[in-house]
Amino acid sequence: MSEFLKELEQLPEERQKAIKKGVQNQIVAQAEFIRDEQPPKFLAYIDEEIEKADASMLKMVQESSREGAELGAISEIYIWNKERKKALARLRDEMQPPKPLQKPIESLQGHTEELQASPEPQQIPQEFVTDKAIELFGRALEKGLIINDGGKYKWNDTASLYGYFVDKTSDFLNLRYSNNRLRWKKYEGIITNHSELLATARQAINDYKNKGLPPPEGDDKVNDICR
Repeated sequence: MSEFLKELEQLPEERQKAIKKGVQNQIVAQAEFIRDEQPPKFLAYIDEEIEKADASMLKMVQESSREGAELGAISEIYIWNKERKKALARLRDEMQPPKPLQKPIESLQGHTEELQASPEPQQIPQEFVTDKAIELFGRALEKGLIINDGGKYKWNDTASLYGYFVDKTSDFLNLRYSNNRLRWKKYEGIITNHSELLATARQAINDYKNKGLPPPEGDDKVNDICR
């Protein structure tokens, strides 16, 4: 192996099988034990383990640029941690199933003119009551990324994926400042738990844009709604 690989499918088949088996027998088995025996600690355990996986992936990215680096070994460690993170995220999601969805964008459809004329009491930014934005949030509802929350929306996935959502939908809706910076304050006006997610969301964007880490798990769902 003469290059730094980041995807499981790029490894030989036998190594793919070995990594999958190892993740299942070690990572998943341990997490399931915590879930079953110490449920109050489970979510905190998952978050901590995901942070460790991210840290290891970042370290491998840095190691790969060093002269004489063992790219084969580095690749396997990177991919192991990537698969570890995916498995842990799936277990977390199973413990936090999406809440039942209402009909798509029921809270906004048919009320565009009313919201544009008087943003009170909802105070939804004008940029989010256009036809294009309403359709976007409708698709996000259908995907389970958000749920209706008192006329606005609540983010219903990971904080890291929220960062990816803001980044990609800002491009889709042409919401960026002229210097290409994100207009986070706009999203605070429509996502009710925005403040709780902000720090992790910012870090996630920095990780995949500046540190060579992959986008957060679930990026395909966000890509799919930006069409």
